[in-house]
Amino acid sequence: MKLTIIENKRNELLKRAEIKAEVDEKQVNREEIINNLCAQLNTQKEKVVVEKIDSNFGTTKRKIVAKIYDTVEDLEKIESAYIKKRNNPKKEEKK
Repeated sequence: MKLTIIENKRNELLKRAEIKAEVDEKQVNREEIINNLCAQLNTQKEKVVVEKIDSNFGTTKRKIVAKIYDTVEDLEKIESAYIKKRNNPKKEEKK
């Protein structure tokens, strides 16, 4: 997967970097995007949140909005619960 960063804007007030990126794939998942962002920007997975993956009908390009926080504590204080839950990988339950 080739992820192209379009914009990397720093938000000092909220202590995070706001990333806009684009990927040209039919199917992408959040974990692949987070891994790719971590590799390109040299950061830890726990500090990255993918807020939105947007696509237009009939194209394979996906627009991604992500945030990279300075610390995990900042992420926990600022982000909504549903976004944090959405970005955690699903864990298999043993029966």
